[in-house]
Amino acid sequence: MKDEYPDSKSDLFAGFIERCTTLAGPRGTGAMITMQSWMFLSSYEKLRASLLAKQWIASMLHLGARAFDSIGGEVVSSTAFVLTNVPPEAQGSARKRAGTFIRLVDGTSEAEKVAALSAALDVQRKEAGFHLASDADFTAIPGSPIVYWLSERMRGSFSTGKPLSEVANLRQGLATADNNRFLRQWWEVSRARSAFACTSREEAAASGARWFPYNKGGDFRRWYGNQVARSAGW
Repeated sequence: MKDEYPDSKSDLFAGFIERCTTLAGPRGTGAMITMQSWMFLSSYEKLRASLLAKQWIASMLHLGARAFDSIGGEVVSSTAFVLTNVPPEAQGSARKRAGTFIRLVDGTSEAEKVAALSAALDVQRKEAGFHLASDADFTAIPGSPIVYWLSERMRGSFSTGKPLSEVANLRQGLATADNNRFLRQWWEVSRARSAFACTSREEAAASGARWFPYNKGGDFRRWYGNQVARSAGW
């Protein structure tokens, strides 16, 4: 996969997408049902870039989870789509040609998705899940995700707005890198050596305290959040 399909090496299904496009003729068409992950994940960014440069997404049924009654659970989320090969001389115009996308992710059974598809085709409105989008719409967004439901105004914000990297330096949130050393449950430490209301590093240092609140997260809790751990400062 790494040698023959470097753009789609992340998963076999992605390799089959690329392979099917090569099996079709210069203006050939291929129809597939695959996992939906290639539409969004960064590991498929090169595949999306290649598809949007050389193929045209003519139509798509974004099925989501529970598209097949024989496959239970929420793990398998799928999409059905038609790709048309575009020769180099026609790629400029094809990029601006709108394809048809129908969003069917909300149904929980085959019957519900069939009914939603019929309704979308009848009214052909966004409210019913019927969308039109071109390859150029996707490439205007960093990473080229297949987010066909975005409004024109939202897509335009990527070209007119300022990237966050130009406003601030991005950093990871608070992390200890050694939880066993730096974290304790709230009942394990002295309240006299704990500070709860510090608003800055300077204030925390001046307090003389050793332990400070730390929202660690954890398992689901119905009535109260996981505000149970503290981080040692020094």
